[in-house]
Amino acid sequence: MWELLTRQTPWSNIEARNHFEFQRKLESAVFGGVRPTIPADAPAGYAALLRESWATEPSSRPAFAAIVMRLQAD
Repeated sequence: MWELLTRQTPWSNIEARNHFEFQRKLESAVFGGVRPTIPADAPAGYAALLRESWATEPSSRPAFAAIVMRLQAD
């Protein structure tokens, strides 16, 4: 969803010499709570859905069917 909104590759700012270093840095960032920046001009409902989808606790994330319904409603 973030890629559709921004038309960018997520985590392209992570510099690494190889795939394994990239993976380690990415894991560290994600497990540390870092998420891509949501543009300020993003529709409020879409931004909220992104944040909910990135919840640390999997059970707090919306189900795919709920995501589809919300996207269709907007």
